[in-house]
Amino acid sequence: MPYPSSSFDQNTTKNTIWSVSDLNQQARNCLESAFSGVQVEGEISDLIQHRSGHWYFTLKDDEGQLRAAMFSFKNKSVRFTPENGQHVILTGKLSLYAPRGSYQFITERMAPAGAGQLQQAFEKLKRELEEQGLFDPEHKKPLPSFPRQVAIITSPQGAAIRDIQTTFERRFCGIQLIVIPVAVQGDGAAQAIANAIDTANRWSKDNQAKALSATPALISTTNVSPDAIIVGRGGGSIEDLWAFNEAVVAQAIFRSELPIISAVGHETDTTIADFVADIRAATPTAAAELLSPDRQGLLHRVKNLSTRLNTYISYQINHAQLT
Repeated sequence: MPYPSSSFDQNTTKNTIWSVSDLNQQARNCLESAFSGVQVEGEISDLIQHRSGHWYFTLKDDEGQLRAAMFSFKNKSVRFTPENGQHVILTGKLSLYAPRGSYQFITERMAPAGAGQLQQAFEKLKRELEEQGLFDPEHKKPLPSFPRQVAIITSPQGAAIRDIQTTFERRFCGIQLIVIPVAVQGDGAAQAIANAIDTANRWSKDNQAKALSATPALISTTNVSPDAIIVGRGGGSIEDLWAFNEAVVAQAIFRSELPIISAVGHETDTTIADFVADIRAATPTAAAELLSPDRQGLLHRVKNLSTRLNTYISYQINHAQLT
């Protein structure tokens, strides 16, 4: 393959006697000028996550290896946890650490190998579903103002369920949470999520029918009849979140008669589920806030209304006495 040329001029420097530090600095300048913004793929090994926040590791393949570094102000944007043995694609520049004369790759961005193909598949499905009308605003359903029950479709062991429960308890503890446990990544996860959405809708429909045919005294308080659904999980790489980019999940969200909030990953993560859902929340915590009335705010509002009502009644009484 053709290689970039460097700015190192042999004709003007071949008779120069360099100091070690000057030569290292010149080599560094040449490397960074010739190999900037390049991508390299390999396997991580010897990973060190320094207390300073910087990452130091070796990138290797079957025939070679390359020392690499990713500084803390750059690795904060990496949305997965790198591990030894993981195949990744790095974007950055070749450099040289002048004090030691060590050749290294300064990493600007890191992505799991294969993420490029997944991104292409994501864009393809997004276009197809958009053409089918699954993202159209007229299909979006409003959220209930005071839900009695909310179905939570997520992993029972993940951080998402803890964040959701904590938020509901803090804001409005009277809402019953119905957790439908599912795998949120790996084989079968997408189908499990779709099945859970269908199940929540079936429960709601069945128990609404029971309510219409029974007197209130005969309706059990244990009946599961959710008013809305939160579908979500914590953050991760595009591979980790891929179940929420599957057509089967998109179709289940679209056919749901219950309003659905998509709460997948962090604020910077975007999935197909986000586009189809009635509302996209930046995080699971934000989803819980959207569905839980603020108890303190409501109490404050009731107090203000009570004060205004008392003032009005006093005015009417005083006015009546004067007349």
